[in-house]
Amino acid sequence: MAGFARSVVIEVTPAVAFDYLADPTTATVIDPAVIHYRPDHVPMDVGTRIDIKARLAGLRLQFESQVAVWEPGARMVMRSVAPARPIDVVAEHRFELDPSGTRYTWSAAATSNTPGGAVVAWLFCTLMRRNAARQQQRLKSVLESPRP
Repeated sequence: MAGFARSVVIEVTPAVAFDYLADPTTATVIDPAVIHYRPDHVPMDVGTRIDIKARLAGLRLQFESQVAVWEPGARMVMRSVAPARPIDVVAEHRFELDPSGTRYTWSAAATSNTPGGAVVAWLFCTLMRRNAARQQQRLKSVLESPRP
């Protein structure tokens, strides 16, 4: 298994941070890898399936995730659905109250389910760790910028 966790403190409430990240229309704004992010229904909740297209390190990826946990203002967990091989991925977005606002943590674990999948899991998590740092800085910048 491979994984990562990255945190950033954002000067807004957990509810504001969660709601912004949970809005499918913001995915391409805050996540530099996301090209396409389309849930099968909104508002999202447990069971929502999300069609995602992304580009990581020049690699085009297409996959489908499903919401496994949906706790507004606190936590969302997504599990990979397709492709079913060579890895299974579980990603968690956690929003915790911090003296300066919200500690937002994005973590993921990738587990091999085929021979050779361990290499894919390691590569995926390495690329996602770098992407998470950029995504968190974009999210922080957008949410902390003055609103007209």
